[in-house]
Amino acid sequence: MAAVTGRASDAASCAKSGCQIVDVEELWVVEAWRRHRQACEEEETFYEDPQKRGAKVFTEFAHKKRGRCCGSGCRHCPFAHDRTKMEKRAENIYQPAWLHISDAQLAAAETGQGARVLLYRGCRASFLALRALLGTAGVEPCDVVLLTSFDAITRKVAPMGVHIATLQKQAKHLDVSLIGVPLFPGLDALARLQIGLTLVSSTRPLLALAAGGVQGVPALWPLVFGQVETPRAAPPAELGTLPLEYPLWEAGFEELSTALQAAGLCFTPEGGGDSNQEPLAALGLHELAEVWKVDPGQALGVSMASARVRSLV
Repeated sequence: MAAVTGRASDAASCAKSGCQIVDVEELWVVEAWRRHRQACEEEETFYEDPQKRGAKVFTEFAHKKRGRCCGSGCRHCPFAHDRTKMEKRAENIYQPAWLHISDAQLAAAETGQGARVLLYRGCRASFLALRALLGTAGVEPCDVVLLTSFDAITRKVAPMGVHIATLQKQAKHLDVSLIGVPLFPGLDALARLQIGLTLVSSTRPLLALAAGGVQGVPALWPLVFGQVETPRAAPPAELGTLPLEYPLWEAGFEELSTALQAAGLCFTPEGGGDSNQEPLAALGLHELAEVWKVDPGQALGVSMASARVRSLV
């Protein structure tokens, strides 16, 4: 069967001719990881990059042989880019890594305090889910870690299409820890998500996974993989038996509207949101939460000072 490469291929004509549409980006990614796997098996320190003619890419074998991250944002870094400067990670990481680590997160890790991981997209539903989690008895900012996947090539977060650096800006202002998981076309997204979760579980017990679904609006599990889903779909079984939380599911439109008013936030439409949606759906996916315009304590509805004190106890 013939193959036609490129996003602009005419799908209709291809269907008639029996050819298969292949994403150019997926082609080089799959080939790059094939070369990398072979090079590691042969204990080679680099391979020829199929994306850039004449360029060489260090292998994971080479990085492990050196024994530490070099801080350059290497494609196969096995050290979670831990020596890459935090302010450069949104542009440079290619493996799951921390994009913001709060002081409370560091203290909680030292004491072994458990954490909830919220699949976070930076939109209204995600922000409201974070706010709802923090409104639950005993849950403080140090108890929540945000996890966001994004396109490793465009650096954009689905479904809004905002740059991952914008969500890093949100997390830094709110001082809530954030893990970024870059996704490549053609690679196992679930495996990369699990690596992101391991960054938390290696230092703290995982208490639950949370998503921001409300009635009439999809929850966000498969949006981690850039897909769509039906409301309240379960996460993949491979993620284990962690409790699943939907902190917004029972909330009505008035309750959610009141929470937004209390937060005092502005929301910017992104990605062509539908202004004719039903009220609950209008609280969903296509509104970026501009949290940096208000005090973080007001935005989250908590005392940030008390959260930090609690994390040090």
